[in-house]
Amino acid sequence: MLIVRTCPRHALRLSRVTILHVLVVLIRLLLLLSTTTGLVFVVRGVPEDRNSAIWHDVIFRVLHTAAGRDVQIDDAFRLGSFVQGRVRPLLVKMKSVWDRRLVLSGSRKLAGVPEFSHKIYIAAAESPEERRRSMMDRVKRILVRDGHDVYVDDGVLFPDGIVYVEAFLIIILMIVVKQV
Repeated sequence: MLIVRTCPRHALRLSRVTILHVLVVLIRLLLLLSTTTGLVFVVRGVPEDRNSAIWHDVIFRVLHTAAGRDVQIDDAFRLGSFVQGRVRPLLVKMKSVWDRRLVLSGSRKLAGVPEFSHKIYIAAAESPEERRRSMMDRVKRILVRDGHDVYVDDGVLFPDGIVYVEAFLIIILMIVVKQV
């Protein structure tokens, strides 16, 4: 059992299994996101199911419809934690940039298929800078919610006038632990 202090009032209790799972998820996410956005895109609206084979089949049909042919996927996984009744977006990494271009340019074809029309959308993934900016906004929002006086200067968070670099890592850990 590991106890991580996030601030004087809060602590996280983590078992070894949870810590290992968090590390695996972090490593997988970092490897996927460290690649250029040239291979990655987001698919929204794919029905949620605990059985990944079901939504993998839907993804293959969606991508086949958009590209007009079979495409090869390198990796695909849901973002966020499972909540019944909520549909999480999928981050999909293709094996080739050409397949990604075909899928993104043909995403309008989904509107012509009744099964996918106005339900499933494909969009390009954010650039690394946009991801950093949105993560910084999320961390700032969480710290403000917890009652800290926060401002950001040149990409550094200053809650309560203190440089709090480790807060960023702790918040990321808290977000990933919620996914477990």
